[in-house]
Amino acid sequence: MLPRMRRVVSLTFPLALLASLLALPLGPASAAEVNAGYQPFLSYAPFFIAIDNGYFTEAGLTVKAERFISAQKMMAPAATGQLDVLGGAVSAGFFNAFATGLDMKIVADKGKLSKGNGYLLLAVRKDLYDSGEVRSVKDLAGRTIYNNAPFTSGEYLLYHILTSNGVPYDHNKVKYMDIPKMVQGMQTKAVDAGIFVDPWGTRAEEMGVGKILVTGDQTPGTLDFTSAFFIYTGKFIRERRDDAQKWMNAYQKGVKFYIDKGKQSDEVATVMNKWTKLEPDLIKKSIHAGFTYDSMPNIKSVMAMQEWLVKTGNVQKMVPEDQLFDLSFLKAAGKK
Repeated sequence: MLPRMRRVVSLTFPLALLASLLALPLGPASAAEVNAGYQPFLSYAPFFIAIDNGYFTEAGLTVKAERFISAQKMMAPAATGQLDVLGGAVSAGFFNAFATGLDMKIVADKGKLSKGNGYLLLAVRKDLYDSGEVRSVKDLAGRTIYNNAPFTSGEYLLYHILTSNGVPYDHNKVKYMDIPKMVQGMQTKAVDAGIFVDPWGTRAEEMGVGKILVTGDQTPGTLDFTSAFFIYTGKFIRERRDDAQKWMNAYQKGVKFYIDKGKQSDEVATVMNKWTKLEPDLIKKSIHAGFTYDSMPNIKSVMAMQEWLVKTGNVQKMVPEDQLFDLSFLKAAGKK
């Protein structure tokens, strides 16, 4: 009997060991990687906060953020699958790309020209203002005004600023230059006026070379205008919808933190300093983009700019809303 009992024990021991091993907790699942393109602008604040506060990590994502000098430079890597998410702004090139079948969708607002948040603005040279030569928009008639690129949201703002003040808009009187170089141009008196994205308008004032004349929220035609947004590639939406939803849920946490804390908070300034290299004091003084808790873009404002671009002959045809937007991720995030 004894030998038989030993055989039973020797057979049951491995089964007990296996059961105990199966009961052990498994290690954490590897986080899904999401590649996102960004620019070091203040309007990316909630995105930067979501990264630094660990909201994407909590959602089970590893976000690889890649810096680009312009939204246009993000398009090629997005089209080839190297980017899943990217920041963008309305422009003629953007609408024309959608008209020719760009496989992407606008999924969230990334900054509005809302009341108190006119971060796109018109500034003039300080010596022209001080001398009384340029004290109002009317005094800019016939002068060359600079913008960063043709037929962007900045030029749309300029059109509204000029025409609402009785000054004809003349595209031939608009020249193009990188915004930091426009500040230098004011120093050398080569630039009379320009459309700036803050903090560069505030920077020009601090340097004593510029004077903010009109902010984007002071012009009826652009009040509550969604000038920038986040975009998902079609592939990301179709093949990784769960990850796309997780990204949006985490981003929305960043938006809430940013709104609740405010741009004057040390927490926001510290994060923005890390990502933009701007001084915390300048970040706090600057005019920021407007955000809402739901991050819903103002579709009507985007379509109005597209209409203007079609009328000026810079966009081939109107692209319908459903071809531009997919707001299902935002709506689902709002239900959490």
